[in-house]
Amino acid sequence: MSDLLTVIETAQFLRVSKQSVYRWHKSGLLKGFTPQGTKRLLFRKDDIMRFLFRDGGHKTEEAKNGEQDVADFFAENTTRKDSKK
Repeated sequence: MSDLLTVIETAQFLRVSKQSVYRWHKSGLLKGFTPQGTKRLLFRKDDIMRFLFRDGGHKTEEAKNGEQDVADFFAENTTRKDSKK
């Protein structure tokens, strides 16, 4: 299972536009990388979680409930690619 998301997948997960993802990445708020030899910007799910909880780790009850949603999202969106082999 891959722990990487594209810009589009990251935007869908965060429920924002692709432009917001690019802007946050450019400003340094959301860490991502471009694999050598490609132009594709990718994000690790751990970095997305750090971005979501960047306020120093204080998690409200709503945020704790959101962690399950994160796990569900990654399970649904990473296994579909792996199963197309």
